[in-house]
Amino acid sequence: MPERESTSSSLLLLFFVTGLSCFGFSLFIKMLDGNHSDLLIWTGCIASSLGLLTLLAVWISRLAAKKKKPHLADKGKN
Repeated sequence: MPERESTSSSLLLLFFVTGLSCFGFSLFIKMLDGNHSDLLIWTGCIASSLGLLTLLAVWISRLAAKKKKPHLADKGKN
């Protein structure tokens, strides 16, 4: 299971760093030149969205893993 957690955290890190870098570089270009790069804005939005989707998937999978499964012996006691 540690492999799955390291893979999801590396994807989260990749997407969020890419998104923040694109937004940061676009802001830097805007301050220097007065124009911003549409490509960097779109790339930042897509990378940030993928990061949020990955974060949501990790959160849902951890919630599903924490749920207790009923035992076969407990089913007949109702």
